[in-house]
Amino acid sequence: MQLASKVNVAAQTRLASQRNCTNKATPASVTVLGGRRISSTAGSRTVPSGVYICNRVNRARASVKVQASFTADLWAALLPAAAAGNATTLVQFTPVPALLGGLVLGIAAVGKFAITGRILGISGALKGFVQGSISSWRVLFTLGMLGGAYVAAAITPGAFDVLPATFTVTRAALGGLLVGLGAALGNGCTSGHGICGNARLSIRSLAYTLAFMASGMAAATLTNSAAAAGIAAQPPPLAMPSSDVANSGALLIASALLAMLGLASAGQQFRKEPKAVSLATELASGALFAFGLVYTGMVRPTQVIAFLSPFHPAWDLSLAFVMGGALLVATPCFQAILKYKALAKPYCEACFSIPTSNKIDPKLLLGGVLFGAGWGLSGMCPGPAVVAAVGAPVPQVLAYVAAMMAGFWVEGLWEGSVKQQAKPMPTS
Repeated sequence: MQLASKVNVAAQTRLASQRNCTNKATPASVTVLGGRRISSTAGSRTVPSGVYICNRVNRARASVKVQASFTADLWAALLPAAAAGNATTLVQFTPVPALLGGLVLGIAAVGKFAITGRILGISGALKGFVQGSISSWRVLFTLGMLGGAYVAAAITPGAFDVLPATFTVTRAALGGLLVGLGAALGNGCTSGHGICGNARLSIRSLAYTLAFMASGMAAATLTNSAAAAGIAAQPPPLAMPSSDVANSGALLIASALLAMLGLASAGQQFRKEPKAVSLATELASGALFAFGLVYTGMVRPTQVIAFLSPFHPAWDLSLAFVMGGALLVATPCFQAILKYKALAKPYCEACFSIPTSNKIDPKLLLGGVLFGAGWGLSGMCPGPAVVAAVGAPVPQVLAYVAAMMAGFWVEGLWEGSVKQQAKPMPTS
């Protein structure tokens, strides 16, 4: 799944002067990791296509070797150094992986809806754990996400960001708290509203999406999230995927389709035991969604922050392709099911469970604004944060997830208090 690219470097002396090698030695090797944001420390510098490591060698015999690598040893050597130094992250424009991964997200959302009748909403699933609504489908869906994150991290350990010290735990925790409060108030997030709600052509979801997009861009800009994340102030170069990356994307899409079609077929064949197929679908959709998030790059706060920073030189539109890919699949399928009645009911449940309200009220808009503020501040939303907590459990990500769950809990207490106060007083 990791992007890789190859470049040819001829003039070693010019390369050394342009890249400003820290130890003034001739660059002996260049490791190109297209699509991965590499951080630099003393002894190495970030360059537009990757990182080169300075080694003292004889200039006459020096050569530049450019290679693509997915090995765990390479990442193990680079990532600790990145965490220790003053990181500068070069964001790359990756529309193809973003689009292909978005298709996977759309397939997971449609498959879950068609088979179980439930909307794929990450915040809605997680919120139940702290608001007393724990059910088997929530557990299976969450386990699927965690399992998918674990497998994806094992396959592509370099798919996750190593956040610099300037991206503080306080920033991450505040972002998580705001996202938790906002998602709970607005009853959704980038998956529930952004993908499934907009695919249903819900005016309520559209309003929430516009609110969190505007708020997210404002928060990222006003709090200078790009600087906190160590994003280099230069336009993102276009990074086209290698054949391996493109093939892995095609394989992921095919696997998602086969899995959901197979589960739908099983739902028809085993009508006497629909519960088992329904729960298996929750597990599969959670895993597929995690794979899709990793492939798109949404698990990297740097890529999200770059998208939410339109006035920064590194403004990156990759995530627009993620949403576009997901809606490209989800919109016609949701419309076929709901508007044109392609399915009378889900394969494994009695009816579809969808929100019926189209009311745009202050609570919804406040939720969108708070959600967007936390998103822009931290570069994380519920699904990617949970996946990143498994793939790269750094303190900032763990603090974000804990604060987000606290936000769900606080909103639940507030909601319960409001309902309690609304009850009529008993008369004597």
